[in-house]
Amino acid sequence: MSERQTIYEQDCEFYRYQDGLMWSRLKTAVVVEAALLYAVYDLAVKVALERAILVTATAMLVGLVFWIAFRDAAIGSVHLARIRRFERDEPFGSTKGLKGLRLMQIAMLIVLTIDVGLVFKVWLS
Repeated sequence: MSERQTIYEQDCEFYRYQDGLMWSRLKTAVVVEAALLYAVYDLAVKVALERAILVTATAMLVGLVFWIAFRDAAIGSVHLARIRRFERDEPFGSTKGLKGLRLMQIAMLIVLTIDVGLVFKVWLS
């Protein structure tokens, strides 16, 4: 095995690791979001100020988790760019299955839109 192939395989492994971190953070944010929706709509928090503080704090937490997930994606994209350069020079293998960032970004946008709507709703009501 050549040194370039070893570097290529290590980059692929690191990219898969970062991709897994990114998706696990998305799952964490979705669980926190589900807990927020349950607390706001099913538990029917009676005091408006408590509800507003709960929604705002949770939206900030979800935003922080998404920011960390985007950082993971940025770190992984550096390795993905190097993987693509290696693949151009020498055909070690195919990494065509390494996609999914757009799907995660769309999901994050939907969740953050819901959070912003909830924040405005509870503070304006």
